[in-house]
Amino acid sequence: MPCAGTREALFHLALAAVPEWQGQGPRPAVLMPSPFYHVYAGAAAVAGAEPVFLPATPANGFLPEPESVDSATLARTALAYVCSPANPQGAVASRDYLARWIRLARAHNFAIAFDECYAEIYRGQPPAGALEAAEGRLDNVIVLHSLSKRSAAPGLRSGFIAGDRRLVKRVTQLVNFGGSAPSFPALAASAALWREESHVEAGRERYRRSFAVAERLLGKPLRLQPPRPAASSSGSTWATARPRPSASGPRRACASSPALTWPGRTPKAATPARPISESPWCMSRRWSRRA
Repeated sequence: MPCAGTREALFHLALAAVPEWQGQGPRPAVLMPSPFYHVYAGAAAVAGAEPVFLPATPANGFLPEPESVDSATLARTALAYVCSPANPQGAVASRDYLARWIRLARAHNFAIAFDECYAEIYRGQPPAGALEAAEGRLDNVIVLHSLSKRSAAPGLRSGFIAGDRRLVKRVTQLVNFGGSAPSFPALAASAALWREESHVEAGRERYRRSFAVAERLLGKPLRLQPPRPAASSSGSTWATARPRPSASGPRRACASSPALTWPGRTPKAATPARPISESPWCMSRRWSRRA
């Protein structure tokens, strides 16, 4: 199904998959990596679900393990978002990792949305996709792709979703009632971009050159951390700049923070934010999610 950018589709998926909760019984849960694309949490909150954040850390290769979710949470899970290649870390999941998530979703009957918008930006071999790992079945599975990254065309607002027929139908109904379908000129331009591959490879080559320039100019301050071994064939990397020891360079704001600051500049203290799901705006409304 074509969509006006995958941000809208990611949002609509929560409205389509999360059952209405009236404040009694277990509250539906939506699983997502942390850090995450902000739409995941916003969609979960508006759908009336609890966003459950699964840490994506160096210890797990920046890809949360499906087996780390406890049984009580799985029993109330309505939707899970999985992003590979991951934003912002760039970690790439193996086919086995994607298959484990799909098996978990089917075992506990929740929808799983694979955000694959960065799938065509890679070095080396293409990353695995969820449709490959779905074993010929589309039940419970939705994949999302976008021209924003593939073709460097974010202003076109064009992408697509594919997968479970029931979920695609519900998202289509939501778009018909309160969304925005891509225009015919946008669809024509999108079709031309999807058919043409040379500009995509040219984009990957620009990224390769950028990495080479960064490695040459930054040298030791640039540390490339590969993804977990199971997905290392993709060639994707996550770059971290180390603070320079020079007195004039940046330094860590605190021992446990990756943020860098400059001598003479004191970072402002962060104001604790109330979770979006606990805001009065979200808690005061009841949303109907079944089309």
